[in-house]
Amino acid sequence: MMMIVYPDFGDKGNPYLDSDVRRFLRGFYDRVPHLLYYLTDTPDAASMIACAAAHSRDADIISLEDRTIAIPINHLHTLVALIFLVHKAAIFARSVRDDPSKLRGHLRSLDPSVRDMLTTVLLDKEDSDRTVGDAIGLLPPDFIIITDDGELRPSDV
Repeated sequence: MMMIVYPDFGDKGNPYLDSDVRRFLRGFYDRVPHLLYYLTDTPDAASMIACAAAHSRDADIISLEDRTIAIPINHLHTLVALIFLVHKAAIFARSVRDDPSKLRGHLRSLDPSVRDMLTTVLLDKEDSDRTVGDAIGLLPPDFIIITDDGELRPSDV
């Protein structure tokens, strides 16, 4: 079992608002891209919130009144990171002869469109043939992806 805890943040708010914490996590994912495989025991959404926070820009992380955060995962850079990391965790699971469907718990609390797309990526046995563009193409046509230059539809990617 693996745990990532932030003991110094007791009354200071949410650790994911701290850019140093997010940089640490991003570095962890850079070194262990299949990290989500080891985080299957985390409560619903906790692993995906940490993953999304690590790969989101400061301006994309919204502090809520109850010391939680919200992260719009329809921002292209965050969405691409989630696709890549879920894919890497699935590849790793198969490489150790484990069932990648055990990673579905990470996806439970996501927007249904994103959850369905990531589930397809997770269960796709054609690891080497899947691209981020293919995965984004699985989103419904009315799903809006936010970029630095405006908005895209899945068919535009």
